[in-house]
Amino acid sequence: VGKQDFSLVDRHRSTAVNNGYPEVAERILETSVWYPAQNRPFEWLRPGPPPLTPDACPAPLVVYSHGFMSFRSNGAYLARYLASHGYIVAAANFPLTRLGTPGGPQLTDVINQPGDVSFIIDTLLGWSDTENSRFAECIDHERIAAVGLSLGGLTTTLLAFHPEYRDTRVRAAVSIAGPVALLGKDFFDQPSIPFMMVAGNIDAMVDYQRHAVQFRAWVPEATLVTLQDGSHTGFAGMSARLFRWVDNADGVGCWAMRGALDDALNVPDSFIAKLRGEKSATRPDMELIPCRDPELPTALRPQHQQSLTKQAVLSFLQSQFHPDTGIRDEYRRILEQSLAQDNPEVEVNSGR
Repeated sequence: VGKQDFSLVDRHRSTAVNNGYPEVAERILETSVWYPAQNRPFEWLRPGPPPLTPDACPAPLVVYSHGFMSFRSNGAYLARYLASHGYIVAAANFPLTRLGTPGGPQLTDVINQPGDVSFIIDTLLGWSDTENSRFAECIDHERIAAVGLSLGGLTTTLLAFHPEYRDTRVRAAVSIAGPVALLGKDFFDQPSIPFMMVAGNIDAMVDYQRHAVQFRAWVPEATLVTLQDGSHTGFAGMSARLFRWVDNADGVGCWAMRGALDDALNVPDSFIAKLRGEKSATRPDMELIPCRDPELPTALRPQHQQSLTKQAVLSFLQSQFHPDTGIRDEYRRILEQSLAQDNPEVEVNSGR
C-alpha cells in the first residue's frame, strides 16, 4: 500500500471566524491518500512514494471523514485495509472540527464538511482525468463511496441524504457510530443509496438506541452492523495502540472531551434546521448529552473491534462495487451471514 500527503485548498469556500481567530478566505484540507502500490524490491531505498499497481486502475474511490476532536490518521487502519484490496482512499483534516483547531473545535462546522468531501472528490477525479498525474485514469467515476466515524459519520449521512448537500456521485455510504437523532424521520424521506451503519451497543458518546436503532427504524432498507460490547472510542485507530489494556476506551474518550461535547450540543434551532435542510426546526424531545453513565461496562478490545469493522466495511463496499457479479454476491453473503456466524459479537440486520 502506498500513501501520499497533499495540502488541498478550496478557494471558493471560507473558514469561519472561531473564538477570536479571524475568518480565512479558503478551506485548507491536509489530506492523505492511500492506494494499491507496486511491491518493488528495496522500496524503502527509493525516493518518493511507490507507483500505483497498474492493474488496479480504474479503482473505486473512498473518502473517509474523521470525528469531532479527531484527525485523519485515526482512520488509517481502515484506509490501508481498503487500499490493500484495490481501493483509493482519501482522508482530510477538517478545518474546524479536528483536534488542535485554533480557537477550539466547533461541532456546527459539520454543516460545511459535505462540501469538503465533494471538493476532495472533485480534486481526485481531476487528477484521474489529467494525463501526467500519478492517478491518471486510475479512479472510477462510477464507484465512489463515503465512509465516516462519529461526526464524520454524520458528514457521510448528509452526503447521502441531505436535500442540498447530497453528492449524487457518492454511490454507497458507511456511517460508523454516527449520530442521527437530530435529523428526524422526515430527513430520511430523500431517495436512498446503499447505506450501512456500524455501531457498538455500549457506545457512551453516541447512544446506540437513540441513534443506530432509531436509524434502522427510519431507514429499514439500510444495513445495521452491531458490535456487541463495542465502544465509541474503540473505532478510532489510535485506541488499538494506546488503550488496548483499558477495560473501556470510552472512559478515556469521555475524559478527553471534558465537557466539549456538552457545549457543542447546545446548538441553536437554526443550526438544526440547516442540518435537516428545513426552514425551521426544533430539537427532538430527548436527552442527547453523551458520557452521562459514570459506570462503563467492559468493552471489546479496540484492535478486535477495528478488525470487525474492517471486515464489515470491505464486505459492504465489495458487495456494491466489485466488477464481478458473482464476487459481489459472495461478499454480500459474507456480510449478511458469515460475519455474524464466525463472530458471535456481531449482529447484522440487512435491509434486503
